[in-house]
Amino acid sequence: MKRKLLFIFAACMALTACASTMSGEKIEVKDISEYEASTSDDDDDDEPDRAEEGKKAPDITITKFDGIEAMLSDYYDKPTIVEFWATWCTYCKKELPALEMLKETYGDDINIIALNCSDSAEDAEEFWNESSYTFEAAMVSDDDSYKYAPSGIPVTVIIDTDGIVQMYLTGSTDAETMYNDYFVPVFDEIFEDTEE
Repeated sequence: MKRKLLFIFAACMALTACASTMSGEKIEVKDISEYEASTSDDDDDDEPDRAEEGKKAPDITITKFDGIEAMLSDYYDKPTIVEFWATWCTYCKKELPALEMLKETYGDDINIIALNCSDSAEDAEEFWNESSYTFEAAMVSDDDSYKYAPSGIPVTVIIDTDGIVQMYLTGSTDAETMYNDYFVPVFDEIFEDTEE
């Protein structure tokens, strides 16, 4: 019985394959060189798909809690640190105080943006308003956050004024270690380079 079913199945497949060649329709075959690459204005070969240290940072849209949209590149007038976080992420919340320490140290010489990539805007704003943080927070879409945090959060990125990723850090440790061992050395190096 199994042989009969297998034979019937094979016969049906063969007839189906033959039917397309016996239909009498001509099939036009083109040489691959006849196809041109897309040249639409929407394609930007210079725009990276993912953040990578030493490379141009992907430009993403952020939405502030008041609903105003901006581009991450709008912040490149100063060295910028971006934290991808969520209210449910314990590790993210452990790292946020390190960003506040940066704010106290560098003041308005740097941009600090905490981008919530998971919560509703209402939940993120409520958390932020109840906190004592003095740096900026906003929302980012899943698609845009994936360009920076494809495998989870927290992710912290430091971008220089040329839009180049100077530090890309996944995971977290305590705020003091993040501040002293990771953040300050990178910002000090960026400022030394701009003085030269």
